[in-house]
Amino acid sequence: MNPTPATASSLMETIQTKGIEIGIKLIGAVLAYMIGRWLITFAVGLVKRALTARSVDATVQRYLSNILHVLLNVALIVALLGYFGIQTTTFAALFAAAGVAIGMAWSGLLANFAGGVFLVVLRPIKVGDFVTAGGVTGTVKEIGLFATVISIQPVHIPGYAALTPAFTLMAVYHWPIYRPDLLPPSVLFLVGVTQDLLAGVPPGVTALVLLLARAAVLPHRRHFVDRLFPFVWTGFTMLTIGAMLFLWTLHCLLDGVLVDFRGTVFRAVLTISMFPIASFLLGRTQRTFMGAG
Repeated sequence: MNPTPATASSLMETIQTKGIEIGIKLIGAVLAYMIGRWLITFAVGLVKRALTARSVDATVQRYLSNILHVLLNVALIVALLGYFGIQTTTFAALFAAAGVAIGMAWSGLLANFAGGVFLVVLRPIKVGDFVTAGGVTGTVKEIGLFATVISIQPVHIPGYAALTPAFTLMAVYHWPIYRPDLLPPSVLFLVGVTQDLLAGVPPGVTALVLLLARAAVLPHRRHFVDRLFPFVWTGFTMLTIGAMLFLWTLHCLLDGVLVDFRGTVFRAVLTISMFPIASFLLGRTQRTFMGAG
């Protein structure tokens, strides 16, 4: 059955009317969404400024702002759905059912979430505290709702750097002169990093000093071979003074403060004083290697 001209005209009028109505609603929805997003950003900014004015912790500020941002966005979406005549009660039921399923599947994760909420709200610890938790000891770097980041501190020996002679510096002076092949840079780097971990300083500082000392000794090794011990000891004294001054300067730059120079002087004097004994032992070791070769 072919449609009559009147029926076709009525159909076109209906399509035009509905199209205009839907178009107006779409334009209104887009405008409402843009205005709503701007209002949400403005409201979250007001809350952040209010929390900052009350000196609220930055972690709490971030989570309260994020929660408010999510809730307001959900409210905006629900309002837009209602504007188009979509029943939101069905979505609410689906969200409730999904929440129950997620709660059963992610019970452990939600337990961590609840613990994170207590940490953020009750504040038993804060960023920068040195704590022991879950068998881990370190400094709190970040407190989150699902996880807390703890920077593990190396187990160091108190006073190791200040009260121990620089035995590695003695080896760095001796072996590049007589047997450079026995102390390659890779081994020296590992030794320096290990010493840094024992001393509780940033890893790599001592390794850098030792590598520079080796580089300074190696080109001049021919001047110290088969020379009297006082001459060799004088060379080590000059190397120790330079290395200790450089190490002290590095610590001052890394710490941002003027480190007490007396500890550096004490360690330098102790290292220079112990060098004759260390040189004797290193010489015996050298002769053992040469005899084995």
